[in-house]
Amino acid sequence: RSTLDRSSAASDVYKRQDYATVLDLILDAAGQERVNLVSCGGSSLTGATFAATRPERVERLVLESLVAYETRAELIGWWESMFADLVDEERLVPKDDRVFYREKSNIYPELTDDERRQVFAVQDADHEAHGRWWAEGLRSTQMRYDVNPFLSEIKAPTLLIYAEKSWQRTEKPEFGQRMEARLVETIPAARLELIPETYGECFFERAEQWTDMVLSLIHI
Repeated sequence: RSTLDRSSAASDVYKRQDYATVLDLILDAAGQERVNLVSCGGSSLTGATFAATRPERVERLVLESLVAYETRAELIGWWESMFADLVDEERLVPKDDRVFYREKSNIYPELTDDERRQVFAVQDADHEAHGRWWAEGLRSTQMRYDVNPFLSEIKAPTLLIYAEKSWQRTEKPEFGQRMEARLVETIPAARLELIPETYGECFFERAEQWTDMVLSLIHI
């Protein structure tokens, strides 16, 4: 909780390279030389970084919902458009009690309001810490990290999975199409699959289909 408990902890937030180093240590401790690596959501940045900087350790790679902005201006513009009314720029904390993802109506669309409240119950129990985590993570880590230089260094066969109705396909379709095409072109052995009728968390929304896709890549 050390990062969560500080409202101005931008310098203390782990960098993606730090996470990759920790994963290195975990694999060493587990006696695993090479692994099939599956990364979803924000962790896809870490997965891509690890696979690019340690290609000898990754047999096959799955990246779900990887978002790689083409330019820093594009990246900053999107985050500011999404969170300008939610985040105090100077302190990197939420302006009120809202949890960012709850503001997006396409998250868990199949749930009733009561069910959605249950999903977020843990976050509500400590909304200040959760809010600071989002603010610090998004504003100080993802907004300062460019994964693009690493993508062409990924050697493992790579499966890119995206939700058919993800924000980059529904809210910014030109950006989404351009990004997806660029990722397939840049990552040497990549292919892209869409999971129909999903909105952002394919492994949760369509678990069976997601699992079949992943297992087909790693041949189990």
